[in-house]
Amino acid sequence: MSDRIARNIDYKSFLTSVSDEYDDIACNKLVIPEFQRNYVWTNSNIKDIFNSIKENGNNYYLGNIVIVKDGNNRSKIVDGQQRLVTLSLISKALTSVENANSNDLINLIWADPSHRTSRILFQKENLQSIYEAIINDKEIPEQSLDKSQLILFKSYNSIKRLISELENVEAFTSSLLTLEFVVIKSESDEDAYQLFEGLNSNGLSLSAVELTKNAILGKIKNLDESKINTAIEVWNSLEKNFETTNIGWFNKFLRYQMFSDGGYIGNAELFKTIKKEVVNKSDASAVDLIDYIVELKSCSEIYISFRTSNINKGDFNLSIAGESWQRIQNFIYFMKCLEIEQVYSVLLSLYKYGKDEPRYHARGVTFSEHLEKLWNFLLIVKYTKISPSYFERDFAAICKDIKHLSYNKFKEKMDTFFKLLGAKISNLKDDFTYDFSNSIDYQKDDRNMIRYILDEYLLSVGQGSDSNIETEHIVPENNQDEWISIEDKNIVRMYVGRIGNLTLLKDTLNNDAGSKNFDCKYQEAYRYSRYTSNTQLKCDWGDKFNSSDPVEQAIIPRGMIIAGIIYEKYKNNLLI
Repeated sequence: MSDRIARNIDYKSFLTSVSDEYDDIACNKLVIPEFQRNYVWTNSNIKDIFNSIKENGNNYYLGNIVIVKDGNNRSKIVDGQQRLVTLSLISKALTSVENANSNDLINLIWADPSHRTSRILFQKENLQSIYEAIINDKEIPEQSLDKSQLILFKSYNSIKRLISELENVEAFTSSLLTLEFVVIKSESDEDAYQLFEGLNSNGLSLSAVELTKNAILGKIKNLDESKINTAIEVWNSLEKNFETTNIGWFNKFLRYQMFSDGGYIGNAELFKTIKKEVVNKSDASAVDLIDYIVELKSCSEIYISFRTSNINKGDFNLSIAGESWQRIQNFIYFMKCLEIEQVYSVLLSLYKYGKDEPRYHARGVTFSEHLEKLWNFLLIVKYTKISPSYFERDFAAICKDIKHLSYNKFKEKMDTFFKLLGAKISNLKDDFTYDFSNSIDYQKDDRNMIRYILDEYLLSVGQGSDSNIETEHIVPENNQDEWISIEDKNIVRMYVGRIGNLTLLKDTLNNDAGSKNFDCKYQEAYRYSRYTSNTQLKCDWGDKFNSSDPVEQAIIPRGMIIAGIIYEKYKNNLLI
């Protein structure tokens, strides 16, 4: 069991107390480690904490702080850097305002005012230099600042503007001094970061990332200090990839990247695995570790491209064009719409395999087929509410097993994998048809995805197809004057965008159909469609869409028929 101490303490005592009462937890001097993330808070974050201080009075609880006491009379901040730096900047800005308690505020900033020893020390020289310039009231030429320094500088200016608008500076200062934290002191970095993971178990935890960063950069510095700046530059570029998209993806990426090396790894084991297989590898040199970071950076760019569906054909060395490439883009985009993140472990491994085996991506045919099957599986999963734990280990296993396979063995392995997925969803037709027909809605879901599914359905139940197609509401969506025979119009409003009320028409026919009633739509548009199902709509569904209750008579049952046909098509595609 780890040796931790946790205590409730107010902000003033945390930084200035020398009494026995707080001896075990007070941190008169703090250090922000060299390899910890930069200060990144935005104006929105600053306003939130500022308003919390202003509006909640004395003794407001501001969360947990996690520290590690080291042997240099400073405590390392593991969790709480953004808050503590912001509070320090607020304290500094208040020192020049009348009615603020200047002595207490100065003590929050300086551990030793006479020797200018600051309470907070950044180990990154660029951040320490701008921080010292701010707290020493030095003139700061904005054009000379790097991006990290500029964030700190602009944050301070934002804080000064907010303070200038305060009506009661004395009350605000009192609230600041009495802010409360639960401070948790750990005995080691690893224990502290694992604690950080538990405290931040909301999907945005970066504990494994931070541990990995500190371990790798620290090892490189020990092995060859001349290479540390290169390593930091590459890591910062890697980190920026996620900061500019979604920082919560970083930890997930790191885990999925490891699937291809070791198969399934739980979050709790991620850092231990990286430490064992990468950092502490007996023959690992500084160059090897830098190469590892470079590989992470390269793969992160592809991973983010998949997640944002912003893929580039050049990344795959594909020689295909037009419709074939559009299919690949469609499947990746549709998978993004479903928001089932585990699929990115497989996509990342497929990309890496194709990078080493050019035949896989050469013309994109096999790659496109694999993407289609993944999309087929995920759509059924999405609308049967299967837990990702039901298939995540299967995803991890295929990531691991394909890495060193010959091209033919790889294709055989993928075929077996998809048949396994098909078997997993082979008895879910009833669940899927009900959930899908009652969930897919033109008003809420992606319309390109709906259009694609409808095209799949229409092609499966008849002859012919149209180009330049648009989605058509059978019961008109925007002209309720045509709902003359409908009894419960409120129910129809809820269902008018459901899949059972939708079809596809060529754009010119869609214009002809307009927002008219069913019979007019059929006479002027449906009967001229090249989709057989549209020409048969009057025979199959006309009376039901014209009834007083088109939801129960037509929209729901037709939606379930569409769902059933899609289910059979997608399941069979997996089992082929």
